[in-house]
Amino acid sequence: MTFADDQPWAAIATMLQFNCILEDFCQENGRAWLWVGMGCQQDTDGQLMAEGVEQVFRDYDLAPEAIAGIATLDVKAKETGILALCRDRHFPLQTFTRQQLQGIRVPTASGVVQQKVGIPSVAEAAALCAAGGEGARLLVPKQIIKQAGRKGSLTLAVALSSRANSL
Repeated sequence: MTFADDQPWAAIATMLQFNCILEDFCQENGRAWLWVGMGCQQDTDGQLMAEGVEQVFRDYDLAPEAIAGIATLDVKAKETGILALCRDRHFPLQTFTRQQLQGIRVPTASGVVQQKVGIPSVAEAAALCAAGGEGARLLVPKQIIKQAGRKGSLTLAVALSSRANSL
């Protein structure tokens, strides 16, 4: 979606309207349509993960009730912080192999992630893959969360399920 530089209000109004429609739809239909893609450093603090999700949803005016689950790279499936977040919030955890995430086109590929895990994206690619791949829409590009005095860091992205796009 493109808006003229002199009309930033149009972009804001459109996003707020979309978020209200999505929140109403989720509440009326009891469905969750947003997948949170997550990448993290090893042993990242679980509370930092929970607070990071809350902060991103606040910053982008998204409804936490619309979260369908957490998606990540399969090698992160045993991270205690991710497992605690999923357990405490009753989120399903969906994992993907490097091969599954490799072909997902993302707007903000990372050379650092490419070096460390062999693919250009974890958070954005996992969110898009969990949300249905080709028809999914990235609502929140990767956000890096870290905090002084807390162990580790994480990257979050949020995608809208391809099923919601067809409604």
